[in-house]
Amino acid sequence: MKLPSSLTYEAGTSGKRKVRSYVKVTLFVVAALVIFLALALYQQSQEIRDMSATRTISLAPTLTRTPAPTAVSEACPSNPSDWTLVDFLDNDVKKVIDPPCVYDGLAHAVAWALAIQEGYSRQDAATALGYTDFPMAQMTEVNVADNEQGHKAIKVSFVPPVPNFTEWYFNGKGNPAVAIAIRGCFRTFTIVGNLKQEWEKGYPLICEVSMDVEASNMIMCLDNRCYASPYNPTRFYALYGYSDEHAWIWLGNEKDKTVSGIKAEEVQADRNDLMLSHRQAAAWDADWLAKNFLLAAEPLPAHWQSLTSQDDLQAIVNSLNAQMSGGGN
Repeated sequence: MKLPSSLTYEAGTSGKRKVRSYVKVTLFVVAALVIFLALALYQQSQEIRDMSATRTISLAPTLTRTPAPTAVSEACPSNPSDWTLVDFLDNDVKKVIDPPCVYDGLAHAVAWALAIQEGYSRQDAATALGYTDFPMAQMTEVNVADNEQGHKAIKVSFVPPVPNFTEWYFNGKGNPAVAIAIRGCFRTFTIVGNLKQEWEKGYPLICEVSMDVEASNMIMCLDNRCYASPYNPTRFYALYGYSDEHAWIWLGNEKDKTVSGIKAEEVQADRNDLMLSHRQAAAWDADWLAKNFLLAAEPLPAHWQSLTSQDDLQAIVNSLNAQMSGGGN
């Protein structure tokens, strides 16, 4: 194609015509505009495609944000080295266990502690929950993690492991009045360099729970004798250890951490916050025990208000001491 003569000029004596400079510049500008327009159209088409994809995802946001339930396709890990301990309080040695399915085993052991305070004998509660041995230890001292010292030994007490001993803790309406919440967990070893220093052998991980006994009365029975008395609402701090055999065991209650005269509204709010932090639906109490383990509280003894004989109380105490020392049946 020949260009008009106005756009070219004759160069030298060769007779060849060349494109004038301003024409070259104009052609370059036009070419650049064409390329720019093509890029703009391409970018716009990509943005439209991305917007369409975004709208498609946003139609079902719960499908992309809701995590899958824990341990659906496989069992919950039983080895504590496979668990992760996550902070939930600033500068505190007690942590939250992940995955939360680990707490199911702890809850099973806690169910026994609740049942024996709702009128079930130690043996009947164990049988109902499938235990061949009571999920408790008879320890007087436990090494625990400490914010200041790293770890320390503390004194603990344990409930009488007498098979036919029975207790009730109940409020003014005659309803069970014990509720338990997880306060946090910790490993019982320290890594120094390449060395693992264990300071509570047999239990690689321990959890602390608060046990709120919001009762106004209690009853204890043993060997056909019963004794009833008023009760001052009390919070206990209990320790549960995860053993080398992968079983949760009630190690005892911390002796120097008991709080008497607790207020129901205060401890209830505390329990709710704690259980939420540990991804539990609610505190472990009588309603929870009945719903999850089908263990409703046993009825109170008839005419329990009259069970105030000091002779019966002394006989019960003597029998407990005899059986715990190996002198009973």
